[in-house]
Amino acid sequence: MDNQRLIQYLKNVLELEKQVYLQKQALYQLDRRINDLGHAGNVKEPYHHSLDFEDIAKKAAFLLIGAIPLGSVIAIIALCFGRIDSYKWILPIAGAIAVLGLLIVAIWTVIDKKSNDRYNARNIAEYNAAKHADAVRVNKELAQKKVLQLERSILYGRYQKTQETLRRFYDVGVIYGKYRYDFAAVASFLDYFQSGRCSTLGENRGGDGAYNLYESELRQNVIINKLDQVLSKLDQIRDNQYSLACAIQEGNRMSQRLVQATERLAAAGEQTARNSEIAAYNSQQSANELNQIKWLQLYGMTLR
Repeated sequence: MDNQRLIQYLKNVLELEKQVYLQKQALYQLDRRINDLGHAGNVKEPYHHSLDFEDIAKKAAFLLIGAIPLGSVIAIIALCFGRIDSYKWILPIAGAIAVLGLLIVAIWTVIDKKSNDRYNARNIAEYNAAKHADAVRVNKELAQKKVLQLERSILYGRYQKTQETLRRFYDVGVIYGKYRYDFAAVASFLDYFQSGRCSTLGENRGGDGAYNLYESELRQNVIINKLDQVLSKLDQIRDNQYSLACAIQEGNRMSQRLVQATERLAAAGEQTARNSEIAAYNSQQSANELNQIKWLQLYGMTLR
């Protein structure tokens, strides 16, 4: 097998694996954003403060009951100072105290009611304003959601086509089944060939086969192939898994760029995605994959 063609084959497969990775990342982020949008907020119901009529009744009763003792005390004091000449004034004084007290309670009740009405009106106005603002936000987010959903559908269509292109490359049968759809394995194989560490994948069962070296480095923990671990140690694996680290870092940058540009598009209220970042990516990736398929059709049979 021509090593240059094999290296180009591995580059194509790694590129497709990278595109599938970044598409999945962008789809995941778009799904999260879409799911967050258009939900009504939890606007707290206004607190309605009402008069405590039981408390008012208690105060009135207290004044009525206490009027006679208080009137008696006042009458005794007045009698001592010669202001009145008989205890017969106790009841009139008590009655006057009771009437004055009830009048004060009535005035206090009216004032308190007006204060409560102002308080309740302010609370209702604030609640209505908050509800209106939340409704405006929801409507705006629903419009953004519509744009994001349109963009997502374009990207998901590309994701399906890229997966199909990747399947066609694997179906050629160059890479052993165990290592197909293994991002880390393909990247490692490419590193081995480009660095001169290997000259065959392993079809001749030679000591320099990429499969043997890959399995050996996995056992020795020189490299890692679990994607979650790779993502958490991206800076650390660059020396031993250069192609994989570069592909993932570029995939992360591209997916982030796609999502951020799409969110700006949605925030601007655009209703068309003709000139969106995702549409441009879709067109570019479509052209790239077409070239990759042409290459595969030209050299596919010679790779086996």
